[in-house]
This record gives sequence, C-alpha cells and structure tokens, in this order.
Amino acid sequence: MTIHSCGQFPKGYGGPLGVGRYVDYLKGFINSPKIVNNKKERLFNFLETYWENKPVSDQTDINLLYSKYQEWLKVFPFEISFFSHLKPYFEKQIPILKGKGDTNIYSGFTTFNIVSKDELLLFLSTVTKTIIKEINSSTLLQHGLLNNAKRTQIEIITANRKLQIEEIGNAKWSDRNGYIKILKKWLRGEKEFINEIVPLLSSLGNQENFIYDLIDGIKQLQENDTNAQCIINVRNDLPNKETSFRYWFKDFFKARYPDSEITVEEEKGEGRIDLKIIHKLWGTKIIEFKGWWNSDKSNIIKQTCSYLTDFEKDGYVFLINNLIEKDITQDYKDIVTNPDVFCTSAEWKEHKVGNTDFYYYQTSHKLGIKEKTLYHFIFNVHFSNTSGRKNLK
Repeated sequence: MTIHSCGQFPKGYGGPLGVGRYVDYLKGFINSPKIVNNKKERLFNFLETYWENKPVSDQTDINLLYSKYQEWLKVFPFEISFFSHLKPYFEKQIPILKGKGDTNIYSGFTTFNIVSKDELLLFLSTVTKTIIKEINSSTLLQHGLLNNAKRTQIEIITANRKLQIEEIGNAKWSDRNGYIKILKKWLRGEKEFINEIVPLLSSLGNQENFIYDLIDGIKQLQENDTNAQCIINVRNDLPNKETSFRYWFKDFFKARYPDSEITVEEEKGEGRIDLKIIHKLWGTKIIEFKGWWNSDKSNIIKQTCSYLTDFEKDGYVFLINNLIEKDITQDYKDIVTNPDVFCTSAEWKEHKVGNTDFYYYQTSHKLGIKEKTLYHFIFNVHFSNTSGRKNLK
C-alpha cells in the first residue's frame, strides 16, 4: 500500500519518489530482534524480488485502447435488428486486461497486464467474425426467424452506406484532385443508396415494419424469461408490474432505433401515454400497457384512442396476462368488440406470425369523427406453463 502511494514516474525516469529510502527503513525495522529469523528471511526475500517480479508494462496508452474500442462500437452495424440486442452487452465491456491477476499477499492489491493495441485489434477482429458467422440472414432464414425480409434489407443497405461514409471520412488527400475524388465517390454512393432504398421504402408499410419490431421485442422478452425484471415482477406480484414492461420496451426500441425520440408516461389530456415513440421511418407510435389484473381494463380502447391525434391512424395495446393457465383471448375479445367501447365493427382480425404459434389482433374503433385501428398483443407472463398459441418459442 505504501509503495503504491509513492506514485510512478514515466518509463525511463526512475522509480517512485522516495520508495528506495522507505525500503531501507523497512529493512532496518525487519532486522530488529522483535522479528524471528525465519520470518525475516521471507520478508527480505520478498523485498529483494519485488521489483524483479513486478510485471513490466508495455506502456500502452489506456486512452488509446478505449478510443479504439469506441471506434469499433461506432462502426459495427448494431442498428441491424438482429444485432441490436448485442449492443448493450458490448457497451458495458472494455476488453483491455489480459491474463489472470497477480495478487500481492501482503498488500492485497491485484495487478493485471494490459493488452497492446495489436492484441485489442485482433480481439475485435475475432469478435466481429464470430458474430457475423453466427448471426446473419442465412441462419435466420434457416431457423424461420427472418420475419420481415424487406425491413432487414433496408437495415443492411443503410448499414452498408454508413460503412462507406466511414471509409470516405478516413480517406487521405493533399490537393484539389484528392478532395474532388472523394466528393465524386460520395455522390456515386448516394445515388446508388437512393436507388436501392426508395423502392423498398415505398413498398414497405410503416405499420407492418413497426409491428414486426414490437413482435421481435416480445420474442426477446420471452427468451430473457426470468432475467427480465418485468416478468419477475408479475410472476411474484411485486410492485411496478406495468411500469417495468413500459421501460423494458423503451430500452428495446431505443437500442433498435438510436435516433428515435421516446417518452414514457407523457401527459395527454386527462391521462398519460404509456409509451410514445417517434421515428422518421414510421412517424409516431403509441403503445398502451395494461395488466389483466387492472380493474380499468374495460376502458383500454377508449383510453388508447383518446391519445391518437389526426396524425396517428393506429395505436397499439400490450396486454399482460398474469394468469398461470387461463387463455384470456376470448375474454379480451368480448371486451374490445363490445359496442359500448366504440367498436365500429364486430370484426376481430387475427394475424398469425410466420410459422410460430403467436397471434396478434386488429380492431377498428371510432372515437369522435375519426376511425382508428388498434393492434392488440397478448403477453402471457407464464408462457412456459401454458399450452396456448401465444408462445413465440
């Protein structure tokens, strides 16, 4: 502890200030008659070998390592939906330590070697190759998970353009011809990007795009199971049951669409919008979260429609089923198709998701002079205990 408190000069400028005098005083104290000879020998041996065994740092700049890792986080296409769930994990990592720590039995300090820049770059290269080998459009298709190919196509085209711009930004030029070449390359890329993306955007419904994002979130939430606090809260009847689901999806959509604007419990009239998401691809989307245990669930249609302005034609209801064995679909259908809740049609449309057992539902309602479409998603908290058709697994 005392040796560490002496500080450290840069490499080549000597040892810590005053540490030599401190060690001399310490040797004199150890040599006193109060300490038995066999203990003296061990202590002297430790002091003599301390500097010899001390790991020699390659003086790698930690700030440099950190900046290189941040560069990788920025460049890797986490905006592609099948990569987005990985970003929070890697954001929490800073892989700059290597090997097993060496703990000093006297001071209790543990020291580690720091990786070199080349070692960090090799690690990032390996991680990149592993991710794209394990997670890609081909493997998703094989497992029946490529639910929205057009959306994935848009994400990949956009990510590719992002990398092209990154490459252009790192180009070197020293004269007029240099930056003219860069601008020409950029303009060619912009033209190709627009030609690829415009037909896809015009053919892909904003509504369908958002629905599959929401369904993907439900799937990830089921996969998390008891690692998700919102599921634990409902299963164990803990506080913040609805709130925890709202915040889980807030984080989910923010990771998927970093440039979106998301608010939770925003005031609107006499109520509060549970989750409001604004994004350039599909405008404004409003999700109302409601637990089946909630006494005001019969008002969910009126409540959700009241949040929709003339600029939102559709809203979304996320219903949380806390019952262990009961399938609440029919009971919920009876509520939302009741004429007293402004249902303009008794029609209840079912939508099956790919080759899974998951369904979501669609209804039309009129509140005031405008007709609105609502999409309903039932999340069975005890999905692992049910045999109902709502399970995404």
